[in-house]
Amino acid sequence: MKFTTTNHILGLLFCVTVLVSTLFKVAKATEDTVVTNTDRDIKNMFSFMSLNSKVYNDLDHISSVSDLYTVANPEEPLIVLQFDSYPLYYNFEAGYYNNDYGFLSDFFDREITTVLEADADNNDDFSDSVSLFSVGDTLDISFTSFQLFKNENETSVAIFKFTGDYYNLDSLADYLNQLYEALEYKYSNIDNIVIQSAKHHKNNIKETTLFVSEDNDIIDHADTSKIVDDSLSQIWTEGLLMCLIVSFILILVLIFAIQWTSSITISYGALQKSNNPLKKVN
Repeated sequence: MKFTTTNHILGLLFCVTVLVSTLFKVAKATEDTVVTNTDRDIKNMFSFMSLNSKVYNDLDHISSVSDLYTVANPEEPLIVLQFDSYPLYYNFEAGYYNNDYGFLSDFFDREITTVLEADADNNDDFSDSVSLFSVGDTLDISFTSFQLFKNENETSVAIFKFTGDYYNLDSLADYLNQLYEALEYKYSNIDNIVIQSAKHHKNNIKETTLFVSEDNDIIDHADTSKIVDDSLSQIWTEGLLMCLIVSFILILVLIFAIQWTSSITISYGALQKSNNPLKKVN
């Protein structure tokens, strides 16, 4: 019976080991799923918005820049500076403390009202109201020409699409200063500007509020790093708690099983016929 009791104990210990190992595997698989899904949801651009007209601020929800296109109008046009490949914000941040970039410094330091993390919008869906101008590596667009724009009575959104992978920030800042002056001359109201900046691999959404006034309403659309950290922390906390609970239950079962098998051993021994050394032998 001692051998049987030992087998019970070893069997229960093996079950505990297998169960705990399975729980950790499930937690690890869930972790991988969360990271994979979160990475899939990570967007490729930051959209910094300076919206000062009521028509834009009255929108209940802004999930992408294209939401603004639906309410844009020629009297309060939307100006979009889109950098598909160049991480403008990252480079601006790197030289911010040593340089004054004019329009860019004013925009990032004081004028931002909303920050979103999103993919580049499909501007073709709004071709009737959008004027799209492509700017290459050499900043060669002649923005002082009025022929750049459609009739101002038709243009609700003016998008300047910067396609270069690299720009000298000083030259780019000068270019944008001149562009801003030209837009001021062209439109009576250019108080609604969006700058879309491609991400740098070191960027994260937490950095985007570094130069934004505390009085502004900032929307962190997808705090990716925080989502990952919180998700993994929750997974491991719940997994560890589950392991402890199950282990505690199995230990109680193990103790009960040991007591039960011991009781069987005692009872069986009591039923055995004893050998009486005093019994007479005929």
